[in-house]
Amino acid sequence: MGKGHVDEQVLRDAHYRRFSMRLDIQLYAFVSMEDCLARVRLGADYETGLPEAIVAVLAQYPDGILMSRFIEARAHELGRPPTLRTIQLLRRSAGQFRLLNTDPSRDLILQPDIYSAAALLRPEALPALSAKRVTDVRGSTAVLTVALLEWESEWPLSQLRAAMNHFYGSAAFLPPFDAEHGRPCAALCCNTWHRARVVIVTADTVQVELADVGERRLVAPQLLRTLAPRFITLPALCIVATLTLPPGRRAWCETAGERLLQLTKGCKLTCLFDGASAELLDGQGLLLTRQLALEGLCKTAWLPVIISK
Repeated sequence: MGKGHVDEQVLRDAHYRRFSMRLDIQLYAFVSMEDCLARVRLGADYETGLPEAIVAVLAQYPDGILMSRFIEARAHELGRPPTLRTIQLLRRSAGQFRLLNTDPSRDLILQPDIYSAAALLRPEALPALSAKRVTDVRGSTAVLTVALLEWESEWPLSQLRAAMNHFYGSAAFLPPFDAEHGRPCAALCCNTWHRARVVIVTADTVQVELADVGERRLVAPQLLRTLAPRFITLPALCIVATLTLPPGRRAWCETAGERLLQLTKGCKLTCLFDGASAELLDGQGLLLTRQLALEGLCKTAWLPVIISK
């Protein structure tokens, strides 16, 4: 480098103020400070649309993302490998980020800047279950399947779960979820991610209501994450009840399906799980399969209910 043209320390200081990066002068041969900054700027601009890319990623993580996993999430979101390290992103687009250090023993949390948060998608309340009924009742002598709610989305429940499993993965790059009553979240139950609402928070567990099947589960706090905006706007999905007679029992009556629809009209249904069996309940806690049995529509006092996938 021509030291007669540019003071070395001045060049270092100017470069650091411009890019927040140290300059190794041994790697360059510049004739002037302007030449130096112009060439380095060319190198810094090889990735275009950087602020938009940052917003696109952080929009999916409104509570922040672990700094060590931001590049991985960015590649996952944009569908192409990263060309810059996280620290380079921070230096070149510092106004897009806030860094939180809630626990010195853990990774830094990367959050959208408070002044640019308006550009991000904002969480909304989860939609209520539809009350619209269908009359499609399929029955046999051993199995009765009733569609209690009409599909309101092109996404079957299995596709929604597959999309959530793909999006969250092990959730290693997401910060812990701050559980509060009524707050929507993603809950990992039986190795599958579900949309849920927080119901009760205790010191060791969180009770959540799975929004798409009406079931309540106790979940460890570390198995909860913020529900991404892409999953908030979808309508709540099915409940399809399949009632199966136990071995050795008699068949269903022909009117059992119609009576089940009558019992569930206008009700928000939940499913009470107890070990390997499950019982379908209405809003007043009535066990619907037991009610069908009491009315003589099946010849058993206890019937398992399976919520089909």
